[in-house]
Amino acid sequence: MFLFLMTSCSPRITGIERFRNYENKLRHQNEVKLTVENFNGIVKIEAREGIEDATVSAVLKATGKSESAAEEFLDKIDVRFTRVGDEFSAKTIVPKTWTMASNRGKKPMSFSVEYKIIIPEGLDIETAISNGSVEIAGKNADVVGQSVNGDVTIRDNTGSVNAVTVNGSTYVSNSQDYEIKLRQTTQNGSHTLDLPNAQYGIYKLRTTSGDIDIKMPSSVEPDIEVNVANGSIKLEMGKRLAGKIDLITTNGTVSSDMVVNTTTSIGGSKTPTELIGRIGAGPGKVKVETKNGDIVMNYGSLE
Repeated sequence: MFLFLMTSCSPRITGIERFRNYENKLRHQNEVKLTVENFNGIVKIEAREGIEDATVSAVLKATGKSESAAEEFLDKIDVRFTRVGDEFSAKTIVPKTWTMASNRGKKPMSFSVEYKIIIPEGLDIETAISNGSVEIAGKNADVVGQSVNGDVTIRDNTGSVNAVTVNGSTYVSNSQDYEIKLRQTTQNGSHTLDLPNAQYGIYKLRTTSGDIDIKMPSSVEPDIEVNVANGSIKLEMGKRLAGKIDLITTNGTVSSDMVVNTTTSIGGSKTPTELIGRIGAGPGKVKVETKNGDIVMNYGSLE
């Protein structure tokens, strides 16, 4: 998203801000999932060990040209934390005209809702955020983190991860030693994947415009697939990595300090724009492609 600034003789209207706090708590019964929908604001979700309640804290903000206007707008923002079947649901409700691009209807100069949600461990999580980032931490189950115009950060998850954003970046890190299934997708943003102890798993990362940084210094037989239109890729892999290597760029260079067998008998090749071959005899796979960018794959270090 691009912002164009123009000079003007008109005075800038800063507006009056008003805030309101929201808190609610629900006892964990048979719920297996948390869903979150929000406009304009950060969402932070943390799973904690040994707790029996799910707690939502939120800060609501509205800006108007006067104090009374700001209060009036604030009254129209609703946060609902409820049970829906076997799910917890946290949702921001605002008048429909507030989220439309047109100037029809009375709107605040700006509004936002920032969430902090604490839940028991082991729940599935799904978020749908517009104009805000999402941060998810702890031993959750399967996680779908989605945002438009915001970053997605997921740490220490124990299930599959699907991090999706438009006009934002994704950061996934995990200190646990297990196999993980992960997908990171973005338009106009970068990906960072930092898994110091992961040895196996399936990892798919795609972006239209942005760089990708993968750190897997313990990797043995991962299944990695990376596709980038405009951006460079850097990989730090394990010294026991065993599998097929397929690194290709159209407009850029490929380099590696790893010993890759590129003999013609296995159909391998090494040129400034590609490195195709094998390391060891394992079933792992590292397939990386970019149209406009460099690819660097080296041995990573365990600190």
